[in-house]
Order: sequence, then C-alpha cells, then structure tokens
Amino acid sequence: MTVILNANTGTTYTGFDDFRTRVPHQTQPSPKPTVNTEPQADEVQITPQAQPQEQAETPAVEKKPKKSIWAKMRGAYASFKKGVVASVEYTKGTIKGAAYGVVAAASVLGIDAIANKVQKSEKTFSKKGKVFAGLAAAGALAINLFQSYLNVNEKKAQIDHRWQTGHDAV
Repeated sequence: MTVILNANTGTTYTGFDDFRTRVPHQTQPSPKPTVNTEPQADEVQITPQAQPQEQAETPAVEKKPKKSIWAKMRGAYASFKKGVVASVEYTKGTIKGAAYGVVAAASVLGIDAIANKVQKSEKTFSKKGKVFAGLAAAGALAINLFQSYLNVNEKKAQIDHRWQTGHDAV
C-alpha cells in the first residue's frame, strides 16, 4: 500500500512501518522513498481540499472575558506580595538555619574535643568529629529551609485566598 503524504510534490512512502496502525506489518523491509507522479490502484491520497470542510464543521472556541483593571491590579499586587513573602521567609530560614548549624557544629566539636582530651589523643579535633559537625550543621540548615518552604506555601495560599477570591477575610 502506498500513501502520498504531499500531493503537491508527489512524494510517496510505501509500507506500514512508517505508520502506527492495526494493519499487520509487511514481512519484507520497506523500500526507500520514491517519487511517483501517477496514482496507483491501491494508493491512498491525502488532499488538502478535504481539510477545509472538516474545519468548517468545528464549533467556535469561546473567548475568555477580559479582566477589569481592578482585577489586574489585584493580581499584580498579590504576585508582588507573594514574591516579597517568599524572599523574606527564605532569608529568615537561611539565617536561622545557619545560626542553628553553627551551634550544632560547635556542640559536636566540643564533645569531640572533650572525648579526645579524656582519651589523651594528640589531636584536639578528630576527622570523624569534623565530619559529624559538618553533617549536623547541614542538617540544621536543611531542616530550617524546609520549614521556611512550608511557611512560604502557607502564606502564599493565604494571600491567594484573600486577594484572588474577592473578599477580605484574614
């Protein structure tokens, strides 16, 4: 079976492997594309004339109503406010996480130093203690950033509820 894909140039492709259909595949490999100007008896032609008739039958798409100036201003203000809230909350979470991380790392290193003094080790801080101090600091920062992420989502939802639904409930 031959299918003409472009009726203007006469380009034809043969075989079922080019199309995903339920028709059984040919057992022989498909030949290379050939140029054929005359249609054959088993050939399917796709003409551009059939497409405008189908398009004329489709219903028109309804347009969305335009937003008023007040609605656009409310949306812009809500977007600005959400951006400010996000930046403030993430900054607070980062500073708080860094502070807690320093405290956690200092605590781990202090415990490591005391343990090394008791064991009469030649080094004050062991490699293991430094690694655990770094992990404690990173963990404290990660926990605080996750908490600030949750706070941002909650505050953004409150802003959307107040400014997008059209009432001033706080």
